[in-house]
Amino acid sequence: MDNTATKPDMVDATDSLEAISVFKSMKNFLFFICFVCLLLLQGVFWLDHCGYINEKVAASAEVVEATDSSPAVVEESDEHKEIKKLAEIATKGTSAEPEEGLEEETVKPKRELAKEVFDLVIPNKAQAVMVIKVCNFILIVASCAYTLALLMSVKISLAGRLGGISHISRGFFRSLFAFVFILPWQECFEGVVAGAIYTPGELFDAAGLSEAPSVMELVCYYFRFSGLWVIVVVLLVLAQMSTRKWSQVILKRLGYRS
Repeated sequence: MDNTATKPDMVDATDSLEAISVFKSMKNFLFFICFVCLLLLQGVFWLDHCGYINEKVAASAEVVEATDSSPAVVEESDEHKEIKKLAEIATKGTSAEPEEGLEEETVKPKRELAKEVFDLVIPNKAQAVMVIKVCNFILIVASCAYTLALLMSVKISLAGRLGGISHISRGFFRSLFAFVFILPWQECFEGVVAGAIYTPGELFDAAGLSEAPSVMELVCYYFRFSGLWVIVVVLLVLAQMSTRKWSQVILKRLGYRS
């Protein structure tokens, strides 16, 4: 019996391979987007948990408004301080105290500069809320598109008889499970089940630990914000590894070296 009859048609195989190359590049891009969004969400959680989220934006704004409304008082106090320093220098003569005062004055701007740089790197509460909302939206859309891309790859592999169906099928189901874990089920079934992504209200308002949390509270708290995140990341990485094996099988079957 002729072995060429069992091989897929080269034209159909070429068309299927071109379609798969498109879906392969798209799924890699969507995986990268999902991974970045997951890292940002986990970073915001740990920044808030460690107390690095700046929540004094409103207070600092009120101080600025108060200083702007009374400039004369501020100028008088500064002049009074300068006169007092000059009087101390004149009475004490050439001592080391003025030099220490000058050193303190030079140290203060450096500390203020370091604090400004730190405030630029670490987001305040309003910025953290915006990051959470944007990442949630992008993550749901990207994970859904990633799952659909793998589903289309399964169909193309079946239609083109390219092989590697077991690998791409595993990758599809793993991505589907990851998408299910990502969805915010707590918005629909509050108190029953939760998803890997969280809302700003959950993080800042209602999800904090008590002053003396029990072991079970700690386990539930960290599983809610970190455990589900780890499950989603592992599922996405396993799905990506399955698709890589699938592409290697296709290349071997078509006579290419992987």
